Amino acid sequence: MTDHFHQKIPRPKDVVLLSGTPWSALTDVQRSRVTLDDVAQAFAIIDPYLLDSGPSKAAVLIGVIEGDDGAELLLTRRALHLVRDPGLMSFPGGYVEEGELPVDAALREAYEEIGLEPHHVAIRSCFGTIERPRSGIPVVGYLGIVDSVASMKPSPGEVHEIHRVPLAELLKEGAGWQEDWALDGNHRTLSFFASELSLGDNLVWGLTAAFIWQLLVGVTDVLAKR
Repeated sequence: MTDHFHQKIPRPKDVVLLSGTPWSALTDVQRSRVTLDDVAQAFAIIDPYLLDSGPSKAAVLIGVIEGDDGAELLLTRRALHLVRDPGLMSFPGGYVEEGELPVDAALREAYEEIGLEPHHVAIRSCFGTIERPRSGIPVVGYLGIVDSVASMKPSPGEVHEIHRVPLAELLKEGAGWQEDWALDGNHRTLSFFASELSLGDNLVWGLTAAFIWQLLVGVTDVLAKR
């Protein structure tokens, strides 16, 4: 839990490192490669326009794309000059505008932030709504399969850089963990991910890590049957 990352985490004094992950029981062979087909098997296709996203005020795109090392997760590092959360590792996304459906907000923000055109994204599933740890804003996450030919470029005003992280890297022992935080008498479990190979000195935590955890739990069920 040493803070040698770019991102500074406001850990309280009372923190408990939780042991193990749902994928700890996988063999090295099972977790060595994750394909887009594995992701597709883990999450049934849904029509996002028929979903009730609840009280969500913001939406993010959990994009997965085929890479040299199998299925890769699309993450961004927020621009360093931003007033709110500069340099934070996150998914493309933002606030839902008036009259806009959350899924359309996620796709619009992905286009604005990294130039990912909506027609290159096939929405696969909805991960439901999670509250941001510090603000309490409810955010809905949509899993999308991204066309391998899609071009992407970070918008300088919003994104510092784009990271493509193999899911197999995040499944490695020690890459992901959870902590129990005691805040004002209440306990909350927060997820974290780090990978020197794919993320360098960046740490993924909070809302983004919570959605990644959910993704990997689903993939683990598929990999365990190999």
